[in-house]
Amino acid sequence: MPFFKYGDLGDDWGNPSTVDFRNISAGAINAAELILVGATSILRSSNFDDATMGWKITGEGVAKFRELFADSGELGDLTITGTLTMGTGGVIRTSSSGPRVELSAAAAAEIRFYPGDADHEDSVTFLSFVSGSGVTRTLSFGIRPPHFDGASNDGSIQMAFASESQDGSSSESTLTFNKRGDADARVTVVAGIDWDFTGGFSFPNHTSDPTGPGGVPRDGSAYVNTSSNEFKVFEGGSWRVVGSW
Repeated sequence: MPFFKYGDLGDDWGNPSTVDFRNISAGAINAAELILVGATSILRSSNFDDATMGWKITGEGVAKFRELFADSGELGDLTITGTLTMGTGGVIRTSSSGPRVELSAAAAAEIRFYPGDADHEDSVTFLSFVSGSGVTRTLSFGIRPPHFDGASNDGSIQMAFASESQDGSSSESTLTFNKRGDADARVTVVAGIDWDFTGGFSFPNHTSDPTGPGGVPRDGSAYVNTSSNEFKVFEGGSWRVVGSW
């Protein structure tokens, strides 16, 4: 027989302010509060199992759920002992605007750093990608810097490290600087840094004198002319042959 006990009478109509039950079976419970008394008290689903299913909330504030979906909220200290996987459309970022770091499901292989400038068009981006297909494909890691938004200043340099192809048929691992956008770009080596070309190096190959970014080469630009077998350097407004074979 179920245990049932009235507490103190709550009003003149005999409505109790406290009702104790050993078990409650109901389709729904409508209450302003459900209070768990004591740290060892538990509110749980009937199928709760620590490892596989159900949910549990304890009086000391510990909650366990098999799955949890939340539209918004705040988290304090969080320890992840399993795997945190971002779903479709998900974003993890340090701020909603201004300077910030951002991970997104839409750009799953990228880490983006936004400078927070009102006129910037792109972020600083660390990205990984695969070039080609099959056994001749290569693996790359790139750094793409930000640039301003505008026709005259839309430019930057992307740096990419690429592996040798899977079957070894391609050239060796490479470091490549690619110009992006319309503005001029250069790679500058400050004084006091030595370059070691033990494995050799190469210059751009052309069959005629290149015009360079913006139509005029910079002094010190160099290339190999594969038509005339000459090595040329741009100095004083013109190309000068410094070597031939």
